[in-house]
Amino acid sequence: MTACECTGRSFEEVELRMRRDGLSVIEAEGLTGCGSICTACLPDLRCYLGRHERPGPRAPKECVP
Repeated sequence: MTACECTGRSFEEVELRMRRDGLSVIEAEGLTGCGSICTACLPDLRCYLGRHERPGPRAPKECVP
């Protein structure tokens, strides 16, 4: 999965906002709404964004970049 179907946002779009605004994965999820409606994209979203996250909470260990 490469996008949140509920919000219509691609993971790339969320990543760009995360980088631009210096957000953590959790902050990016909260601001964009991605992963918060049906949650189906949440594991893939966290794996995708976890590769680009600033220091702090990490992506789940089962994610392999």
